Amino acid sequence: MSDPIDTAIRSLYDSVLDPTAWPDALGRVAVAFDAHAATVWRYDPQLHRISEMTAQGHDPAVLALYAAHYVQLDPATPKVLAAGVGQWLGDETLLDARQAAHRPYLYEFALPNGLGRVGGGQVAADGRGCLYLGVQRRPGSPRFGSVAAQRFASLAPHLARADAMRQHMARLEQQQALAANVLDRFETALCVVDAAGRILIANRAADPLFTTAGPLQVHGGFVRPRHDALRTWWPQALKAACGEPPRARATRLPGRDDGAAATVAWSLWLLPLPPGHALRDGRLEPRALLVGGRAGRAVRSPAHQAALREVYGLTPAEADWLTALAGGETAPAFAQRRGVSIHTVRSQTAALLGKLGCRSQLELAALARELPCLRGE
Repeated sequence: MSDPIDTAIRSLYDSVLDPTAWPDALGRVAVAFDAHAATVWRYDPQLHRISEMTAQGHDPAVLALYAAHYVQLDPATPKVLAAGVGQWLGDETLLDARQAAHRPYLYEFALPNGLGRVGGGQVAADGRGCLYLGVQRRPGSPRFGSVAAQRFASLAPHLARADAMRQHMARLEQQQALAANVLDRFETALCVVDAAGRILIANRAADPLFTTAGPLQVHGGFVRPRHDALRTWWPQALKAACGEPPRARATRLPGRDDGAAATVAWSLWLLPLPPGHALRDGRLEPRALLVGGRAGRAVRSPAHQAALREVYGLTPAEADWLTALAGGETAPAFAQRRGVSIHTVRSQTAALLGKLGCRSQLELAALARELPCLRGE
């Protein structure tokens, strides 16, 4: 038979990638303490309130009542905060009917809701407050003893680590949702892919890329070439954009109308996403941005510049210079128009080369002319 603490620890880490498994993990924590319920909450000592709370084995209405009112009366709260991280407290230390200060909470809330024995302690403390684990047994159950204290010492660091990982994953998912929302504001095809060509994020405008008339297709979540001219270009472009040093790659597919299936001309760019870029979701693995667009004329609009800044991580000045390049403006003319030195423009050029994966200003100018974000649709 497996150790209940080991089982609980495994369940906590499993819940990092599967948030729906979190209640089951808390259930296994309760089993490890021979308790009927387990609760994890984050308490803000400055605001004197619970900011997050999850539990297994409790009525949600009871939890809501506790968070709204009885946490202020709970004699355990100040004791747990004073005890510090990693210290186990149980039974009479937290709830003692012999102490008058404990009786309102004990008789108004705890006993009527099946809380006869309680134990727990802080497992972590950071800028977001104190993370607390509590386990509860029904009235008439044995007290929590030294075994519970030992199990708490074994479990607490893993619970703290799993919670930090869950919070990190939640932030990454939120960033990904925000990034997808940003991409959907574009009228051009944009997809974030990994080094294997797996689609991670795609906007709605990318759908035509993958239709039967489009240049690409998706198999099992991976981008694959549909057009014969891309069968060599696509794997080479992936290797370049996700390699070291990362380089942008581009190609143009002419349209045709053979009387059977008319197709449009496409320009495709695969651009490396630098470390720290919002569209990388904090990941260390290489990511690239697939940009697809149709023939059109160069434009200079504030909306397009704003899009550039958001997607490619450019400063306003860099976006302005890239837009100028798309229109054929030279560096000296741009410097004079903007009232800056040619050295400033060269510094902006160097920054753009790194962010967009180009090797020369000529390559950067070619990219600027073809990027759909700088062209009319």
